[in-house]
Amino acid sequence: MAQILKDNVKQMIVDSAIQDIFEHGFSNSSMRRIASNAQMTVGNLYRYFKSKEEIVNYIIAPVLDRLNVVIEKHTHQRIDFVNSSFDWSEVSLDVIMATLDELAVVLVDLSYHYPKSLMIMMMHGKIHQMIHEWFAKLISSFMVSKNLVNEQNQTRCNLLARSYAASLFSGVKECLLEKNIDKEEMVQVIQIYFSGCFMMLEHNFELLEG
Repeated sequence: MAQILKDNVKQMIVDSAIQDIFEHGFSNSSMRRIASNAQMTVGNLYRYFKSKEEIVNYIIAPVLDRLNVVIEKHTHQRIDFVNSSFDWSEVSLDVIMATLDELAVVLVDLSYHYPKSLMIMMMHGKIHQMIHEWFAKLISSFMVSKNLVNEQNQTRCNLLARSYAASLFSGVKECLLEKNIDKEEMVQVIQIYFSGCFMMLEHNFELLEG
């Protein structure tokens, strides 16, 4: 019975934290306010979670687990936005595109089943930066696979990679916020978006050689 109570209390904390993060943003969210809204003392809250970061890690865990099922299937690696970065250097372009196609399906499904967890993952400053770096590494691998990078254009390629990474992240987030189309249409839109971005990438990087 005590374990059931413990699980219920943890869920109250999670629900309160989600509400507080959406109302005030992660940076301005407060452990004291989270505790108050969960109807407990701050001291009791710290018995369950040592920090806001630990609460967020718990909230986004189901999302990361689902994403990693796809990542491991195609690359035999795992991505951890919180503790480590992902290495695309040994991943072929065909595998990258297959991974992105399946990720589109999973992201849309997550947006229906874990919408708040997914959005919190995407709005968290540190995780946002790591996702940006993840996309930038993916794009760099794409450039290398197409033999688009050389000593003369490396600086410009790196800048374009970072810029496209920011666009990819923002574009996916914009798609997931749209609620006026069904799931199948959303998957198609994101898959087309990924494919279109990489077509533009190839064209734009080739312009660097001109």
